Amino acid sequence: MASDEMDVGVSLINKIRELEAHLEAQRQIQQTETPARLLWMSCQSLLDRLRHAPPEPIEKDPAYDLLKQYAADQNPLAISIVDSLPAEALKVGVQSEQSLSERFNKVNNVCKRVALVDSHGGGLGKYLLSYMQSMLIFDKHESFEDEIKGKKLVDPTKWTTHDILARVRYSLSNHDLEQAIRYANQLKGQPRVVARDWVKDARSHLATRQAFGALSTHAVAIAVESVMNNSPRDYQSSQD
Repeated sequence: MASDEMDVGVSLINKIRELEAHLEAQRQIQQTETPARLLWMSCQSLLDRLRHAPPEPIEKDPAYDLLKQYAADQNPLAISIVDSLPAEALKVGVQSEQSLSERFNKVNNVCKRVALVDSHGGGLGKYLLSYMQSMLIFDKHESFEDEIKGKKLVDPTKWTTHDILARVRYSLSNHDLEQAIRYANQLKGQPRVVARDWVKDARSHLATRQAFGALSTHAVAIAVESVMNNSPRDYQSSQD
């Protein structure tokens, strides 16, 4: 019994020390001029610009320079991130989340007007009928949270274009670009054609954001490892 209590105590103390090391790493990464801090700050700055700023070539960003340095040192994560970045993002940049959200408002309106037209197009009558329908159907404003969390079963094959557009708008309003892309991929016919470029640019933004988000997390991990390596031996060792 005493041994079990000792084991629990040791485990708890070690977890506390790991937490303290993580907090200390966060403090160091914000207060000391270390490579990890420079990497973290550069990534955070880039991630902030990806939310609001106009597109700029990623290859000219300080975060990308640091990424290439890590890749040159054969860092596996850095190499993987370099390979995952879209070529267009490097040369041209990516649209911000805010810009993509605003742009979808126009995509949404056009998709509604061609909701009844298939991917091969149609006659003037089909386009006119689709346009008239769009004037009679109002945008849905409802929550799809249970559906997104898997608490509500749905059948995407039964969704209309308007159902899908409502879900994309909901996801964007909740800053969930990844889910918005998933929903947009359900579009069929001319609405899918209309949304194609938006989906492409949204994917490029998401891939870039996820890449530098992972790099930012890696910078914190480097700092944590440094703190742990320089900390006193753990409680377990002190009892040996």
